[in-house]
Amino acid sequence: VAHSIDIPVFAIGGITVERVGDVLSAGAHGVAVSSAVLKAPDPARATRDFLEAIDRGGSVA
Repeated sequence: VAHSIDIPVFAIGGITVERVGDVLSAGAHGVAVSSAVLKAPDPARATRDFLEAIDRGGSVA
């Protein structure tokens, strides 16, 4: 769907740092996360992990 429309598509719901690459590869322009960050033992670290994965094009180090 993301490749066939002219508006940005953002994925939300059940996104984990491990799945960011799959989501971006599927055509999403970005992700919106809440539980993965807010329920993490260290929300600041979880946020950094997401940002780093996105910066690497979705790959998790």
